[in-house]
Amino acid sequence: MENNIELVEILIEKTNDYVKSSLELFKLKVLRSLSDSISTFLPNILVVFVLAVFFLFFDLAMAFWIGDLLDKVYLGFFIVTAFYGLKVIIIYYFFRKRLKRYISNCIIKNFLK
Repeated sequence: MENNIELVEILIEKTNDYVKSSLELFKLKVLRSLSDSISTFLPNILVVFVLAVFFLFFDLAMAFWIGDLLDKVYLGFFIVTAFYGLKVIIIYYFFRKRLKRYISNCIIKNFLK
């Protein structure tokens, strides 16, 4: 009887160790997946920021140039703004679902690596 009690105690101890190891492995897998995702998205965010600054100055230059051609600076800004408004409408109505699906697939792919 005493031998059975020792075996049960050993079994409980090993089970406890297994659960702790499994939990630690799960934490490490989540940490790896999270770090991979963050390290993938941060450079992309930086590139998007630099492109946004580039396009901001390009758009300002275009607005001033068009305004200079029309002899009224504010008309250049209106034309550039209308162009971007038209692009937003087109993207919203025709490409919104595709963009959402693409972004979702990228996020899922990064987490399942």
